[in-house]
Amino acid sequence: MKREPESQPAPAEVRRINWFGREVVVIDNGGRRGRPGKFTADQIAEFRAAVATTPIAELARRHGVSRQHMSYLIYGRRSPNPAKPGTPGGPWTAKEDRLVRTLRTAAVVARTGRSAVAVQARRRQLGVPPVVRHYTPKEDKIVLRLATPAAAAKTGRSPQSINDRRYRLLKRAKGAHARRVK
Repeated sequence: MKREPESQPAPAEVRRINWFGREVVVIDNGGRRGRPGKFTADQIAEFRAAVATTPIAELARRHGVSRQHMSYLIYGRRSPNPAKPGTPGGPWTAKEDRLVRTLRTAAVVARTGRSAVAVQARRRQLGVPPVVRHYTPKEDKIVLRLATPAAAAKTGRSPQSINDRRYRLLKRAKGAHARRVK
């Protein structure tokens, strides 16, 4: 079996310059930013043709690059196997958007399998305002009477939220010269 010689890119233009008293070799990369690319467009086209019969890992090993880099050269930014709509990482469906608009974050996470961060990001994209849960007078009494962990457990709020609310209530009570809450 006779092998054809691989096409080599044209040699880059080399210049020598004086850089702050030192002689430096400058290699022109054709006006592109960054370092010169390792592969030419023809080589990348060959990789794309060869991927039908050769695994990406094998191509990467032969040419001295990582599997991820070879995959990027062949497919670009898009994955060859995009996620299906309605699966985590895939496009959002109309049904999921209805859930995002109507249910709390935890309920949407449980039903769709998507992360809480993804659900909150989708809410922002759809323009759904964040849910604000105001403190009731009954919860204010619990916050002032009980210790932080107990108040958090009883009200269903975070300890940080309890501490913030307690700070605000006590600050307001001191400023208004109010009596102690019973």
